[in-house]
Amino acid sequence: MHVRELTPEDLDAHCRVSAMAFHWSYKPGEETFPEHERLLGCFDDGGTLLADLEFAVRQAVVGATTLPLVCIGGVAALPFARRQGAVRQLFLALECLAQQEGWALGALYPFSTAYYRKFGYENTLCSLRVTVAMRHLDALAATIPAERQGSVELVEGERGLAELLEVYNTAARRHQMMLLRHDARQFHTKPLEEKKYSCLWRSTQGEAQGYVSYQLNTGTHTLEVEEIVFHTPEALYGLLCYLRVYNKADAVCFEQVPPGSPLLLALREYNDGGLNAIYRFLASFRLYDPEALLRSHRYPQQPGAFTLAVAGDTLECCNGVYAVQYTNGAATLERRPADAPAALTLTREAAARLLLSGQTTDSFALRFLPGVTLAESETAQAEQADFLRAFAATSTALWDGF
Repeated sequence: MHVRELTPEDLDAHCRVSAMAFHWSYKPGEETFPEHERLLGCFDDGGTLLADLEFAVRQAVVGATTLPLVCIGGVAALPFARRQGAVRQLFLALECLAQQEGWALGALYPFSTAYYRKFGYENTLCSLRVTVAMRHLDALAATIPAERQGSVELVEGERGLAELLEVYNTAARRHQMMLLRHDARQFHTKPLEEKKYSCLWRSTQGEAQGYVSYQLNTGTHTLEVEEIVFHTPEALYGLLCYLRVYNKADAVCFEQVPPGSPLLLALREYNDGGLNAIYRFLASFRLYDPEALLRSHRYPQQPGAFTLAVAGDTLECCNGVYAVQYTNGAATLERRPADAPAALTLTREAAARLLLSGQTTDSFALRFLPGVTLAESETAQAEQADFLRAFAATSTALWDGF
């Protein structure tokens, strides 16, 4: 087997693999080569494409900055070529590309957590799917004077797009792993054609301080909210008041709500039993450069120090001990040999969980997280406390499809 990047000449072979893997109808000549993604393929010795995937590099918010994140989708293999190592070869090739091109992270939406865990990808991003009866929004709106509800403006074409991007990117910087956006691809700018809508919310002073993207599902009588963003309480309540005008809907479903979002507080306040929340893991992440993530992290003002080991990664450059000292929101980092002592030793999967989203809150819970080994000396326990202070649970979100 060998792996290489696909070219437009490989379009037919790519479509055949994808059509067989995902059971869609393919007619030669009707498809075009991806414009925004790159394709990586694994071939047998005779030159037949066995498996491929799509990927694109974006900038993701991590700590105090952004880091290059490779977004992976469309992982496909011919049915008769499965369980022969073709997909594994693709992910090994991605590890090489990560080193060559300087990617810090990888992300994908897994059909199976256990399957992609073999390649270092771990469930990291949690989200809530929240459904609330429309009557609750009516009750909420009754408490807010009309003059404080602001106004809503439909985004169409280029009208309002620049402000929409600014509102989104400002919000994205408050959430770990959100992707920055620079164009209209993730919004609905052809509302009458798509029957999907992106609407800006403006304050009484005319400032754009929030938006909502949604569609009306007439079959289930549900207003499906894909994204809702707000910078102020007024924007949040103004958007909720706006959504209630869809009186043909019996319920509103907020598809991706970060745990701890103020939206939950607002909905809970007027809930009398018609609110339902489903907790979900959406995306799996892989660390290709733990050092870059440790350096970019936003540390506490209070001083602290810890030694952290990453062990067992197939990407050897990730393995080793990282000694971190932090104070006043900044840190210094020293890389030590892999056999140096460390207060915490993490597998690559546990490192993704803890360094990206802080999926635990205290030293007791830390012992139950798979892939974590804790040293038991008093000094090590003090370092573990400093680590947990630095990497406490944080707000995470990822709304972009790929």
